[in-house]
Amino acid sequence: MTNIQSKIDLLKQRAIDLEVENAKLKQIIKENAKHKANNVNLSAENAKFDKLLRRGILKSGLSTAWLDDLMEEWEKTYNQFVENAKLKQIIKENAKHKANNVNLSAENAKVKIELRRAMGENAKLKAESLREVKTRERIEKTMLDLDGCLYRKSLSMK
Repeated sequence: MTNIQSKIDLLKQRAIDLEVENAKLKQIIKENAKHKANNVNLSAENAKFDKLLRRGILKSGLSTAWLDDLMEEWEKTYNQFVENAKLKQIIKENAKHKANNVNLSAENAKVKIELRRAMGENAKLKAESLREVKTRERIEKTMLDLDGCLYRKSLSMK
């Protein structure tokens, strides 16, 4: 019974936590709605300001071309800023890759050293094995020679 009660208590606590989280989310949704409304108002004000500015420029007898040039220059500057941010990110990633490459190169050098050591050891073992084979062959030949001598001796004794 205690196990079921503890599960029920956990579920109740989880429900309370979810209600608190839900209340926070509702508050965030309300704030987002206010910000969206504020953005709409600011966009409308910007449009009014742009209209008034152009009208004032035209009344003064000036051309609005300089305003268009200014906006174009601002857009270029903004695009360069965005491009610079992208390039900085690429540079950071390249630095990480270079560091990783350095680590891999060091590891590769260690592996090459170990491989050379193993190859040297392998060559020594092959040479030792070859010496053992030749020694066995000499021993076998000697044994055969001895057997032949003994056989001939046994024949001569008959």
